[in-house]
Amino acid sequence: MEVQDSIRMQFTETQLENNYYEMIKTISEIVKDKDFTITIDGVETDVIYLKPDFSDLSQNARKNLAKRMYYVDKKKSRKAINTFFFIARRLGVINENVSIKLGKKERDIQRKRKVWTIMRDNADKALQEYKKEKGDFYKKNLEV
Repeated sequence: MEVQDSIRMQFTETQLENNYYEMIKTISEIVKDKDFTITIDGVETDVIYLKPDFSDLSQNARKNLAKRMYYVDKKKSRKAINTFFFIARRLGVINENVSIKLGKKERDIQRKRKVWTIMRDNADKALQEYKKEKGDFYKKNLEV
C-alpha cells in the first residue's frame, strides 16, 4: 500500500473509507506472507470482508482510527493489526471481533518448546539429585 505519512491527517469519512479498504488489502497480504490465521468471531477464515460504518464517528474517533491505520502500515506487525481491529470494534466501525493469531506451525513450535523446557527442568533436577547421591556415596567409601 502506497500511503504517505499524511494518512494520519486523512480522517474525513470518504478518506477513511478508502484507506480502510486499502488497509484490509495490506493486512491480507501480511497475513498471507507471515502465515498468520484470521479469526472473526472465533471462526478461522481466509478472507477479511467487513463492512465499515464511519457515519457516527466524532472527529477525535476518526483521528484515532486514522492513527491506527498509519501504525499498521508503518509497523506491519500482528500487534498493530490487532490493535487496529480492537479500536475499530470499540468505536463501532465494525461489529465483528477480528483477531490475527499465529499460524498453526508456529503455535505447534511454541507448544513443543514449552514441553521441552519442562522436560529439561525435570532432567536438571534429576541430574542434581544423582550428583548429590553419587558424591555422598563415594565420600563415605573414601573415609573407610
